[in-house]
Amino acid sequence: MSEESYIEKAIKSLSLWPEANSKVKEFSDKTSTQKILPEDISLHWLKILKTPFRALIIGKTGSGKSVLGHFLLEIFRFQKNIFILGFPEDKIKLLPEYINVVNDLTQILPDSLCLIDESYIHYYSRDSMTADKNKLLTEMLALSRQRNISLIFITQSSGLIDKNILTLADYLIFKEINDFQVKFERKETRQFFKKAKEKFDVVEGDKRKWTYIISSSGDFEEFLGNKLPTYWNEEISRAYASFTIWGEKYGRKIKKTGKEKHGKTAEKPGIFL
Repeated sequence: MSEESYIEKAIKSLSLWPEANSKVKEFSDKTSTQKILPEDISLHWLKILKTPFRALIIGKTGSGKSVLGHFLLEIFRFQKNIFILGFPEDKIKLLPEYINVVNDLTQILPDSLCLIDESYIHYYSRDSMTADKNKLLTEMLALSRQRNISLIFITQSSGLIDKNILTLADYLIFKEINDFQVKFERKETRQFFKKAKEKFDVVEGDKRKWTYIISSSGDFEEFLGNKLPTYWNEEISRAYASFTIWGEKYGRKIKKTGKEKHGKTAEKPGIFL
């Protein structure tokens, strides 16, 4: 089977923005092509992201950053307590019961995964050094492994957020980026932005379904797809248009029986327990 036909078949088998007709024109690295869309993309993401981890999702406006962040919350819900740091109070009702919404990093429990969307709102690079929250952020980043906490930050540019987030990240996760982002990126990470843009330049159609990941250790790079979260809608995608009022809520824990049932369905019982 040719590389192109493999990709087209894989795309049709997944519910990734089905209205779009995307395909990859070509790849210089033929081995990576075989990994783009595995049969079970959710399990593949779980295999890639070894918890506890610290990840930074970067991409231009409308590239699917928030979609990816919520997709990761959904697939990790059987493994971890799920948190979002800061979410508009009037939009909390749109989130599943298992998601906890908090306004302070100290409220995140051990053995958890936390999403910090629009992270510049909380950790803007130009004021973080003068704020008390910078100390809390540094401590949280440094101690997250000991507490078995995974953190996912989302931003349009690494230049907008505190440098410690970038320095201590285990994974850089790219959605589509533009020429300006590459040109004005921090010089330490510009090479990664260039590589990510090269990957996305060979994708035709809707590029929101694709993601490029680089590990900080330098031993892992992969270009693959991601699904829409089952609870996703346009209201959630525009939630931060009214980010001035934050709310909190504590969700229901998923019971062990639910984890076991899901594990059997996936034919990977141990991975969710």
